[in-house]
Amino acid sequence: MFHVQKSVTRKIKIKQKIFRLCLNEINIEKERQGAKKCLEIQVMKIKLLSGKSYSEASVSTTVHISIPEIDRGRRDSKSVLAVIMENTGEGFFRLGTRDSRIKQLYFRSQFHICFH
Repeated sequence: MFHVQKSVTRKIKIKQKIFRLCLNEINIEKERQGAKKCLEIQVMKIKLLSGKSYSEASVSTTVHISIPEIDRGRRDSKSVLAVIMENTGEGFFRLGTRDSRIKQLYFRSQFHICFH
């Protein structure tokens, strides 16, 4: 009888551990969803603030793109002229040079409008 009671107690403890693990998983998932929502809100705020500090850019406008020091050689220019080819509507712009279209999408804060 003592042996049966001991095995029942062990099974109960195992079930309790499994239950706690399931609760932990549920709580972790809730925290992740909450963190994701907070990050999405923060991204929206940053986009709004960034959009207010820069002037509006329209298609076919000439822009000036700075090239990071890592991506250029000693004698290469520090910037490139490009044209806005498309506004994706999500705050990103597709740019192109006279030679080709640039694969990367640019945010408004990554380039400066050239005034002729």
